[in-house]
Amino acid sequence: MKISICGKGGSGKSTLVTLLANQAANRGLTVLVVDADESMAEPTEPPPDIEESSDVESGAEGETDWADTPSALAVSSAGVVYVANSTQIARRDDSLQWELIDLGALPTGRSIDGAESMPGRSVEHLAVAPDGTLWAAGSAYSDVNDVEFGGTTDEWIDGRRLSWIAAYDCEPAPCRWDVATSNDEPVLVRAEGVHELPVNAGDLEVADDGSVYAPVDGPALLEIEGDAWVAHEIVGFGSRTYPWSGSIAITNDGTVWAGTFHTDEGLGLISFDGGNFTHHTTDTGLPSNHVFQVAAAPDGTLWAATDTLYSNPETARPDAADGVLHLDGTEWTLSLIHI
Repeated sequence: MKISICGKGGSGKSTLVTLLANQAANRGLTVLVVDADESMAEPTEPPPDIEESSDVESGAEGETDWADTPSALAVSSAGVVYVANSTQIARRDDSLQWELIDLGALPTGRSIDGAESMPGRSVEHLAVAPDGTLWAAGSAYSDVNDVEFGGTTDEWIDGRRLSWIAAYDCEPAPCRWDVATSNDEPVLVRAEGVHELPVNAGDLEVADDGSVYAPVDGPALLEIEGDAWVAHEIVGFGSRTYPWSGSIAITNDGTVWAGTFHTDEGLGLISFDGGNFTHHTTDTGLPSNHVFQVAAAPDGTLWAATDTLYSNPETARPDAADGVLHLDGTEWTLSLIHI
């Protein structure tokens, strides 16, 4: 398979290629990225009628130029582009100039054994609200089991992990971060009473009314509406914690849809209408229980990526393959991917 990306200078080609290449590599594919820009053969000054975007510039004292592979991407309704790596967030507006956002207010710890691959802070998800507010979610790490650092014990890093969700707002100036962490005051979980702020956001999405949603430990769906933080527990879904979902989408009617992570039996699809959860499986008409990614279309329909072969490998058709599901409001249709 070959994919060609083209576009004007500063349009985000390199960022898009990097994200696609990383996703392909994560799925076990062999990836070769080739820059076919003819202007690279003999370096010359760009023609005056071509707009070129500058490299990322420092946005805060002590920060340097872009330093890692992108981990999250979001675009506002005004066309402002935000991209994050493990330790930085950069923005670009219609000036086509990139600048780093000051992350000094976000929680941070110490790198694990000094390894750059596991720094003291990790930015994992980005989303932009209709009013332009940037939302981010991630983690902070401590390389020792320091109770004062907070968070929860993480045996994998032999230390502690602290989850955080934050909003970056520039209206009114100056820009500022409003941060909540898993060390903060408890929030209401409707089914079980009061718990600490749920941790480990698997994704982040903003509804048209500005409400923010994130799948979190519990399993639960965190809803942030103004100053109210509510974790809606998914009753009957089992005692599953992170990661139970890494992809959510919101359709025009306000329904929140969540894909589920890969397990042997498949976990199906979860929807939330603001008051109740519905668990969609093959028993209720879903073509496959292995639904990983979801996306909402402008026409109000829902699309979902699935693995039809893994659902039942013994009885699958010989030409079974990964597929895409489509819900038009009442009926599911499945399109197998054959290329």
